[in-house]
Amino acid sequence: MRFVAWLLVAGLALSGCGRSQQQAQPQKSLLEQGVQKLETRDYEGAAALFQQYVDQSPSLTVALQEVYRAYMTRPERPAEQAYAFLVQYEPRAGEIPVQIDRAGYYQVLGTLAFLAGKRDEYAPWFEKALQLDPQNHLAMNDYAYALAEDGRELEKALRLVRRAIAIKSNVGAYHDTHGWVLYKLGRYDEALRELRLAVQTAPDRGRFALPPRRRVRETGAQGRCARRAGEGTRAQAWTRAVAATAQGVAGGEGEVVVFAYFWSAEASASANR
Repeated sequence: MRFVAWLLVAGLALSGCGRSQQQAQPQKSLLEQGVQKLETRDYEGAAALFQQYVDQSPSLTVALQEVYRAYMTRPERPAEQAYAFLVQYEPRAGEIPVQIDRAGYYQVLGTLAFLAGKRDEYAPWFEKALQLDPQNHLAMNDYAYALAEDGRELEKALRLVRRAIAIKSNVGAYHDTHGWVLYKLGRYDEALRELRLAVQTAPDRGRFALPPRRRVRETGAQGRCARRAGEGTRAQAWTRAVAATAQGVAGGEGEVVVFAYFWSAEASASANR
């Protein structure tokens, strides 16, 4: 799912870092030049400029947030390149002063490792995120989804996503993950209920709305659940829904989209949990 888009708060204030406008401008220029490199898919050039930007920034937290946002707001969502860049700063994670922000950093590493195909690397990052912030429902959801996609530790995945829903029950993406885990466990009646709830909660709008490819995949899953639950008529309806949803959607059914909400207002504000 979180993918994604794990987007930063657009109004993040760099002025709070105590820099003058004149001091901040050269650093912002490096960031903007890196973004321009991303637009031409010159990932090596972008990484070099982003490294200069981070090294010159007085706030590691803000710099990494901005670089993450630069990568993952690109249409191609270059998770592999974003992961390679951000993971190199893990030895400096202790410089992120706010613990829940540090947890958010490790959550990002977990999600990006999964998206980048680093199947042996994402679990330790998610575990670290939850160790630092046991209420991080975003990490719980992403971790559960990754385990379900890999078809392993499904009971653990079920516990994780249910904890996330207990903390934040109005997020359609979490119900979507819940349904997907139940589907992988063969509990089709329960999966069908959760997938329907996911569509009702976040059908087409809001930060947690399902992206088009994900909607295709999940409506397909609902059709399979309905068939296996003996609901032939509804299964046919879901099959038609898949065809309708898939029109104009590149990639079709089955593409993995994991939402990532990196140090967002919800990730950082304990009052909203």
